[in-house]
Amino acid sequence: MQNTAHRNMFGTSFFRLCFSIHLFVILAMTVNCSSLRMCLTNADCTSPRQCQSGRCTTFSPTTPETPGTTGTGSCPTSCKQDSDCEKTGCSDLRRCFDSQCLSSEQVYSIPPNKVDVLFVLDNSGSMKPKLELLQKYVSVLVKDLQRVGVQDIQAGAISTDMSDPQTRGRLLGSQLVNFVSMKDKALPALQQILNAGSTGSSFEKGLDSLKTALTYASDPKQTVNQGLLREKSLLAIFLLTDEDDCSNNGNVRESEWPSDVCNLPKNVTLTNGNGSPLLDAKGKKIHGQMEELTPVKSYIDFLNTLKKTVVISGLIGSPILSESNPPATACKTDEDCQTGGQRLYCGYRTTTQGACGGCGSQSLLARPGIRYFELLKAFGHFGFWAPICGTDDVFSKGMESFANQILQSAHALYLRAPLSDLSKVTVSVSDGSQTKTIPQAPSQHKSCTLDKDCEGLSLCGAQQQCMGQGWVYYPPSNNEAKARVRFSGGVLDSWKPQSKVRIQLHP
Repeated sequence: MQNTAHRNMFGTSFFRLCFSIHLFVILAMTVNCSSLRMCLTNADCTSPRQCQSGRCTTFSPTTPETPGTTGTGSCPTSCKQDSDCEKTGCSDLRRCFDSQCLSSEQVYSIPPNKVDVLFVLDNSGSMKPKLELLQKYVSVLVKDLQRVGVQDIQAGAISTDMSDPQTRGRLLGSQLVNFVSMKDKALPALQQILNAGSTGSSFEKGLDSLKTALTYASDPKQTVNQGLLREKSLLAIFLLTDEDDCSNNGNVRESEWPSDVCNLPKNVTLTNGNGSPLLDAKGKKIHGQMEELTPVKSYIDFLNTLKKTVVISGLIGSPILSESNPPATACKTDEDCQTGGQRLYCGYRTTTQGACGGCGSQSLLARPGIRYFELLKAFGHFGFWAPICGTDDVFSKGMESFANQILQSAHALYLRAPLSDLSKVTVSVSDGSQTKTIPQAPSQHKSCTLDKDCEGLSLCGAQQQCMGQGWVYYPPSNNEAKARVRFSGGVLDSWKPQSKVRIQLHP
């Protein structure tokens, strides 16, 4: 501690002296103070600081430090060889790996195993049987998370009903369920609040409700929903609805029009079952109001302002028919989709592009969740959604996939750059008292889709093969833009929050 303080004090004093000399003799000589180095190697800094760009730098817990800048300009980021990374004022440890200038030693902190789960529940009249299935199978989600050591789970639920001031974006039952403090009482309590009822408004506004709930939770001046967003937790959102979102700008006359106006553009007239136009109280035709809906992008932008890792999954009306290739059957109204004995609905991705979609079963019909699907694509890493019209098995598999999706983000170190030659990578972990080298996990030559498909604590690797004990590398993909490292098998006991993982890249 004294040595470090002495070095820092010396560096500060020298910088001031350097700057004074620079002003005094500016016409006689040039002293480049911006290139002054406060450290040469990591040993010159106290943990968790690292020597970056010549200065001891503290970086975020889950993301390694980024290239620093000095008065001489930004440090190089792209390269073909080591010499491309050399620049006055940049760290001596910078080397060329995978066409990027990186430190040969990257240190990451394992993030806390905290997950905040928020269920967004459609509580309109048709949802009772599906809410009962969610109550039944939510235990699968909890058990899958706890199986790999995620014990600090907190869960709450909100409804899609924004008409009732008592439930508008507010936690159902005004309750958060914590699986650490409540222990065995937690699961029954969660199942109870998932009983959202079936008397909610037919104008389902899941996106407005979600934004309202998180706005309350983010405002310390509010008393509503406090504790919903914990510091350094992962936010996992699960959507359950048989309608598309109808969050609008207030111009939709909900007391006069049926909720179907939310699904159709203004150039389409609503009709009844025999094709005749629907009329309002004044005898005028009722037109669609899609143009009055709040753009989904505004909700995506809002979630990004939370500065949290956000994962979203859901059981919704199938939107995939409206994106299929070749295109699904074109339509203008719902009646155009009642063909071949199968009942579907007309969904509009744009005001001019209608296609048959949604889903149907003996117990439930669901409109295509096109707006919810847009949100899922923005935050649903690993791309999970399933049609709500499915059987009990769909709910069970849905909870398994949701748990897997959470773990893929929560139990992962996101790397600054992808790795190409894994044989030149060494991984070690330190908990402050000891350092352990982690081997690269070998393939167990067993096919998998989810981690749960593998035995014990083994992971499903990037090539959909179960991996043995060690570290597992996941390159960037369509589902996840950043490269990741996770721990598999017996070494998972080394995955402790705040422990340091050191990744060394050898030339």
